[in-house]
Amino acid sequence: MRNRSFVLLGMAAGVALALAATDPQIVFTGANARPAPAAKKYQLLEFFVGAFERVRTHYVEKPDDTKLVYSAINGMLSSLENSHFMDADAFRRHVCTGPGCPLPYGGVGVEITMVDGLAQVVSTLDDSPAAKARVMARDVIAEIDNEPIQNVPVYQVYDKLKGERGKEIRLKIMRPGRDKPVEIAFARDVVTMRPVRARTDSGDIGYIRIGQFHEATTEELKKALSDIAVQIEPERLKGFVLDLRNNPGGLLNQAVSVADAFLETGEIVSIRGRKTSANEHFLAKPGDLANGKPIIVVINAGSASAAEIVAGALKDNHRATVIGSRSFGKGSVSTVFSIGPGRGALVLTAGHYVTPSGRLITGNGVLPDIEALQNVPEELKDDRKSEDKEHATFQSYIPPDPKADRALTLAYELLRGTKAAH
Repeated sequence: MRNRSFVLLGMAAGVALALAATDPQIVFTGANARPAPAAKKYQLLEFFVGAFERVRTHYVEKPDDTKLVYSAINGMLSSLENSHFMDADAFRRHVCTGPGCPLPYGGVGVEITMVDGLAQVVSTLDDSPAAKARVMARDVIAEIDNEPIQNVPVYQVYDKLKGERGKEIRLKIMRPGRDKPVEIAFARDVVTMRPVRARTDSGDIGYIRIGQFHEATTEELKKALSDIAVQIEPERLKGFVLDLRNNPGGLLNQAVSVADAFLETGEIVSIRGRKTSANEHFLAKPGDLANGKPIIVVINAGSASAAEIVAGALKDNHRATVIGSRSFGKGSVSTVFSIGPGRGALVLTAGHYVTPSGRLITGNGVLPDIEALQNVPEELKDDRKSEDKEHATFQSYIPPDPKADRALTLAYELLRGTKAAH
């Protein structure tokens, strides 16, 4: 009962604090001095102050005022999509660059998002400890080192995942489609990332793997395309495989420039905000670095955010065939608002990504043109269908042996013409 009361207090208090922050002209002069909307805001603030004072006065132990207010803010943001609060220390780490910033830490290499107070894995980074331990997209982390993390702010979850390099971490995971939790233990390590990897296959196909979108991704993609052009003569080149599986996303500008690298014209993505003035449209500029060669994009349930932007842009502009399984469905634009020196910041969802065909990425993901499912080991299976009418399967497993990779095999067959799209 006590926990429930604090949740209710947090939600109500959070609303009141948000109103005060967004309407600084509110003053405590009484409801009659304001128009109806402002009066309602004042009443909400009064409600919070009353609840706050009663907690401070009557709770069995003297509470910490700062913790009460932080809990109130977190209570408010927990009900909002991909929004959270960072205290002053977390915000300082977030914006810190250059000398004096924390040194590289041990981590696990997962991207997470909060869904109804639960830490859900978006995907694992290539070659990271979590990937090697077979943590999967859409897993829900219930405990870290035997400590429950439900309703814990996302930045605190990340802090708990970090630790000394080589130190063991224990995760209790709720895996979709399984009745019992899965317990995984492995060692933390420094996580490094190569955003682009490329190779040629049998002298006629260029394979490009993009694992994440950071500031060097587009330049590394251009280098990969140049290297492939040196190795495969134009008349022998059948096309390209662009592998975006288990790519958690990254920078918007890099997603736009990567998609633009293969498009001559057309819309790449748009941002739909609360106000039409906040809406944006990103358009392709002339110049296809693949010179019109066929492209197969491979996605799965671990493809999210920026990866979904690229897949959606190439699919909707009919520049590529998309195969694999339905993507994660995480397409929101986050904005960081400082709430004052030494007080931290709010991370708020300010808009949604929309593909050129008008499909909202958040909650929907990108559907493949051709579904290509893997033979998943029994302990990793998540065979549930999505809840919408399109009945797409979520799947993030990639076989370690490329020869057993059904999606990759199909991509090669389509490019070589040994199998027709249907």
